[in-house]
Amino acid sequence: LGNKFLDDLRQADVLVLVLDISGSTNERGEAVPAGSHDPAKNILFLEEELELWMLAIVENNWAKFARQPLTSKNQVIDALSKGLSGLGVNALHIDQALSKSKLSEKQLNQWSEVDKRAFVHAVRLISKPIVIAANKMDIGPSKDNLEKLQKTFPHLQIIPCSAEAELTLKKADKAGIIEYVSGQNDFVSKKEQINRFKKLWKGGCLATYVNKLSTFLIKNKDVRDRYGKYARKTIMNHFNIWDRSMQLLEIMQNAL
Repeated sequence: LGNKFLDDLRQADVLVLVLDISGSTNERGEAVPAGSHDPAKNILFLEEELELWMLAIVENNWAKFARQPLTSKNQVIDALSKGLSGLGVNALHIDQALSKSKLSEKQLNQWSEVDKRAFVHAVRLISKPIVIAANKMDIGPSKDNLEKLQKTFPHLQIIPCSAEAELTLKKADKAGIIEYVSGQNDFVSKKEQINRFKKLWKGGCLATYVNKLSTFLIKNKDVRDRYGKYARKTIMNHFNIWDRSMQLLEIMQNAL
């Protein structure tokens, strides 16, 4: 992981990973046939890199930790939290991580390498939780991939979403069909604009929007019905697009 990314991560409370759930983008960011890449690899890579980064910081401070006469749990928590404060890790995170890794009663100078790794894993889960924005739910293999990821990573919140319908809403707003602010749960149709430009839309670029959106929604009716409930568990209210897309389609089709 790049130094700039890691530096930003120090200040982050939550990490949102926008994941190509369809498996049509490989680990190098290159386009590949849908379903040919396992998106689980991206999650495993990120989790592993984060923990190696945090482990290196713990190891760099370990000699200092081990030299201190830390006889109580509170002293251990204080020492570890000071050593990891640059990562945005606080005393509460440390306390919870020690309990989760079953190291609360073990002296630091008795920790094995396995103990250190278990502690770092717990700290990472607690202080830097990851939320998966499972993008491209409209592409074939996504349904199966989502179910696999939910079984493989039960500790993660995985939210199915699609950027395509959100983009369509933004284009409709720019074209004057609706009033829409990205992230809002609804939009306002501009009936005056619809009537004024109705003739201009026929056969024009907005007709293309209608056809694209119509195809998208019809093709993914099962996806919408199955995963629409997840849209209410939004990431910054950005992915709640299914119901709004249906409303937009109805408005535009009535105008054309």
